[in-house]
Amino acid sequence: MHKPRILIFNDDACMGDALAGILKTRGYETRAVRGWHDEKLAREAEEGPFDVVLVDLGHPDLSEPEALDRVRSVFPFSEVILLTAYSTLNLAIKATEQWAYAYILKPYEPDQLFLHMRHAVEKQESAAGIRRVRERLEEQVRELTAELEQARETVKAGRRAKAEFVSTLKRELTTPLNVITGCSAILLNDLKGELSEKQREFVLHILDCGRSLQNRILYTHEFLEEEQDRKGLPLRQ
Repeated sequence: MHKPRILIFNDDACMGDALAGILKTRGYETRAVRGWHDEKLAREAEEGPFDVVLVDLGHPDLSEPEALDRVRSVFPFSEVILLTAYSTLNLAIKATEQWAYAYILKPYEPDQLFLHMRHAVEKQESAAGIRRVRERLEEQVRELTAELEQARETVKAGRRAKAEFVSTLKRELTTPLNVITGCSAILLNDLKGELSEKQREFVLHILDCGRSLQNRILYTHEFLEEEQDRKGLPLRQ
């Protein structure tokens, strides 16, 4: 089971350790650190991620808003709770209005801290759940898009294959059919000698079948040409 991770910045080592110990008894995984400078922030960020960053504004380096803004830039996905005295109250209020999760005015009751901590962790868990759902949905969209693209390419390939088949059929059969119908016409015109009635009937049947097949191939080819024009695919001649 995931234990919420808490990072505590407190210049008073005893107070920081005490807070860490108390929060551990409530089921949190804690890390208390002293010092406040960019290298320290960077090192602690590498130890993350942290669900909540607890910052005591009693540190002298945090008297300016720019210094506190570095917390947001280094821990952008953590909830930040500020512990403040009256001297830094305005700073804490402004930060909370803009980006921090909450501030707690010192001295405070432990239950007040626990309540804010629990709500901050719940917010983190909700946000994490939303991110997981979004990531699953994005993955499903990517998979469906890939499947649709594959199906689209399959359909296009099938259309091209059909068009090429009909083009090949037309190309391969046109010349033999022309020969058959031409020879049949010559025979019917008695250019190769007079035919008997039975022979004439047979040749006429051949001529009709040949012309019918020519018309069918031509019609099919023209139909596919129109279809391919609508789909934007070239038809081989």
